[in-house]
Amino acid sequence: MSQISHDNYIKRSLDNYLRYFKNQENEPVQETDHQTGHSDQLDQVFRNIVPIRIDIEFDSRRYKENLLWNLDDQSLTGEQFSKLVVIENNLNQYFEHEIANTVKRQLLNYKPYVNDMGENIQSIDIDVRLDNVNIRDRIEWDIGDCTNDPHQYAA
Repeated sequence: MSQISHDNYIKRSLDNYLRYFKNQENEPVQETDHQTGHSDQLDQVFRNIVPIRIDIEFDSRRYKENLLWNLDDQSLTGEQFSKLVVIENNLNQYFEHEIANTVKRQLLNYKPYVNDMGENIQSIDIDVRLDNVNIRDRIEWDIGDCTNDPHQYAA
């Protein structure tokens, strides 16, 4: 695909996106319904999603990745994943073994979050830069209270 046709493809895709999601006054076509609180089904889905952090350096090359691993998806093992990463990124074979071990270790050590403590107050640091203005704040947030809505707080 040439650069011009690729640029046109991207432009058409963005135009279609905007047409689909916005009306002529640039308002959302329909309001989205955000659920506050957690359903048991949603908790079960997130309980099986494991955050994986990979940071390996060897022979002046570094591979760094953050990803989410679905424990319910058996179609790809850590070894298969590491082999694909090494091929796609043209890495030394050393990385294959280390990536597979890193994934395996983090999957074995993962403990799902269970909110059985009730109130769970956490400090959250907010640091936003808009042009030349830097806004910093720290808030206390009860992550154990499912009625807390970050969208409502931000509004």
